[in-house]
Amino acid sequence: MPDQPRGTPCPEIDTLLLKPDLKILDLRFVDQICIWAFRVVVNDGYNWARVEDELQAGLPPAAARVAYSALRNIFAILNLYARRPLCFRPINCLGVSLGERLVLGVIRSAERPCANIQRHYAFNLVDEPMASELMNHAISFDAAIAARSQIYVHAPFHHESLRSVH
Repeated sequence: MPDQPRGTPCPEIDTLLLKPDLKILDLRFVDQICIWAFRVVVNDGYNWARVEDELQAGLPPAAARVAYSALRNIFAILNLYARRPLCFRPINCLGVSLGERLVLGVIRSAERPCANIQRHYAFNLVDEPMASELMNHAISFDAAIAARSQIYVHAPFHHESLRSVH
């Protein structure tokens, strides 16, 4: 059986991901939350409760559950099936690591309706059938975070670790 096509890169996403001095503060809110969550999990003793608390504080209840579940599933897929080790920076670091950039490619492509673009960024991290699973969870995460600005009026996200970055 021939290999599936590896998809098509998106120039807009690649321009961002290849930026030499990419900083967390250059990213959209959805990107910041994803990277922050993975940094917390990796650097704070797999503290998923902290991630869940922040999502519940900043999102409508149903959206918080979807976002949390999606992040847990993305992390599990990457932990078990990533084709390369992924390094995440400390929570309060401004810079964005190569591993974080690869995850951002998946998150950024989730908002695009083009399966070829999504496939390209998912295949940077995992092979099929996990690439499709990874994209499904990334799409769910993106939609859950989008619910924040569409249907819910609330206090801003706490994430003190992002605010304390200098």
